[in-house]
Order: sequence, then C-alpha cells, then structure tokens
Amino acid sequence: MTELNLVKRVCKDYNLSYRELAEITGAKESTLKKSASTGEIGEILRKALEWYIAYKEKENEFKEFDQFKRFIKEISNK
Repeated sequence: MTELNLVKRVCKDYNLSYRELAEITGAKESTLKKSASTGEIGEILRKALEWYIAYKEKENEFKEFDQFKRFIKEISNK
C-alpha cells in the first residue's frame, strides 16, 4: 500500500476529515493534505496511522466480544 493511500484510506475508512485525523495523530492538517497529494509520508506519521488502525480494529473486536457476552447472558436467562 502506498503512503498516499494510507492517509486517504484512514480518512475514508473511519469517516474522518484531515482536521480530525490531525487532532488524533498530532500531525498538522497541512502535513496530512500534503502526504495525501504527494504520496510522501514521514515514518512517525506512518506509525501513528498504523497504530490508529490497529486501535480501531481492537476496539471493534471488544465491541463484538461484548455483544457475544450479552447474547450468552440472554440465552442463559431463558
């Protein structure tokens, strides 16, 4: 995956604006826009985006696990 696609993918996948992503990563909005348009991305920003993706994936797993626990609780009460 190119860096260009990484910035755009994170914004698209998590419905974020560049401004919101800048707040999350600590990067400047202008840096994100430049990275998205030029395809050049610094190592620190790349790592921040990768960590954010991993965090969101784990967050989703926890939600699914909580739903599973509620389901088990519901059927065990019947």
